[in-house]
Amino acid sequence: MGLGMIYIREGSDFSLGPIYHNGTSIFSQLTFTPAVETGETATNGLLIDVDGTVTNGLYIDNDGTMTTGIKIDGAMTDGISMSGAFATHAINFDSVTLSTTLIGAGSYSSPIDQSCTTGLVDFASTSDDDAFRIGLGIYMKGTGSGTKVFPLCVQAEYNGTAGTDRIQAAQLITYFGSAGEAAKLKTLDGDPTAGAYSLWAKITSNVNAVFDSGCRAAPIWVDNQINAVVSGEEYGIFFSCGGSKVDAVMGFETTSSGWSNFLYFDETAYDQDPVGSATISGGTNDKYLKVDINGTAYGIPLYHSW
Repeated sequence: MGLGMIYIREGSDFSLGPIYHNGTSIFSQLTFTPAVETGETATNGLLIDVDGTVTNGLYIDNDGTMTTGIKIDGAMTDGISMSGAFATHAINFDSVTLSTTLIGAGSYSSPIDQSCTTGLVDFASTSDDDAFRIGLGIYMKGTGSGTKVFPLCVQAEYNGTAGTDRIQAAQLITYFGSAGEAAKLKTLDGDPTAGAYSLWAKITSNVNAVFDSGCRAAPIWVDNQINAVVSGEEYGIFFSCGGSKVDAVMGFETTSSGWSNFLYFDETAYDQDPVGSATISGGTNDKYLKVDINGTAYGIPLYHSW
């Protein structure tokens, strides 16, 4: 005989316990506190206290029609609070069939109203040892023919005639002593991967990888696709600096044979701005790169032959 339903009168507690299975206590207490009257307090609305070995503390098996498995509604400090040690994951989605969004918050046609300023997802952690600490680790692997892998996709969009003075899809900030604390960056000590960077973009492979003729590979792809008239400024990459004087706009270091060219303009770009043509003494079919210095046009000469 199964237990099909437990009805508990409002304002009363109901306990089952201990619960035995094959002579072993698996639950020391199963307590329901369905309602707390005004002025009263209760530690737990539902307490599941396990003494033995249980696969699932709470298991929902839907053979009919269920809209929401677990619904949390109302004002509270934490919707879900977790503590203790987890052997693998605090939340595990291993057996989920991914045909829709894994975790959702609003939609394009009906977005949520974000009134908070701390972030939809907020992590704050600290470590004082010498080990690597990864705050957000995403690993996605493609193995099928034609598989397209995008582990992290971020789109910032603005719609409105009132206008905004800023929109940024991502902010990557490395800060030493943000609250005035003492901070120190140690020497590289021969390790080329050491240092302080807001972004490390790297593309790599093993010796067995194949890159077909006609493919393209690069750590960063910068793509301007504004189809409106830009009355202000537009750049492919914008550089700014403050504080101490920077050694150079770009720094170069190699552990191989360097780079074949400093710049490369293919068949779609070699005769387009900022590449210009001019006759320069000592060269043939010479070109130059256009440079604007505070409104005055200059050119960096490019010699076709030496």
